[in-house]
Amino acid sequence: MEEEQHKPLRLLRLADIRKIVADVLRELNMDGDTNILARVVDYELKIQQLTQQVETLKKAQQSSSNEEIEHLKQQLEELTKNYHILYGYYERLQKENETLRQKLASASLEPSHSQDTSNLQKELELAKAEVKTYRRKLDDAERLLEQTRSMYSARVRELKNRVKTLEKQLAQYNNKGE
Repeated sequence: MEEEQHKPLRLLRLADIRKIVADVLRELNMDGDTNILARVVDYELKIQQLTQQVETLKKAQQSSSNEEIEHLKQQLEELTKNYHILYGYYERLQKENETLRQKLASASLEPSHSQDTSNLQKELELAKAEVKTYRRKLDDAERLLEQTRSMYSARVRELKNRVKTLEKQLAQYNNKGE
């Protein structure tokens, strides 16, 4: 346990810190939240400054007291903790942005869906018009059929009457000839 207390803190390299800050800056520029940006930059600078002071104090440990080193380490730990909290906030903002982007993407699909619905409605209207056309043609065909039936019925009656007339004439002729 004592060994763990004397282990030096693992500090982020300056390049890692700059990358994180660049990511935060890029995301925050989208959101316009410059207050968090300023705090992140301040923490980066303070962490860098304290890291340099700790390294300098380690080299010149003979002239510095252990209390001062411990105080600087505590400040560094506190700033690192605050930095991690801000980075967690940044990650949460990233997730929220992704969620909003997905919602925006799905919302942009809705006009496409309504366009599909509009196309289906147009197709339905065309189908209804086609049904009306076929209904008119069917009605015309039924009327024509009815007219044809009427005409043939009249012709059949006329022919029946003519046959009856001819049969009567034939019967009269036969009666005269007997």
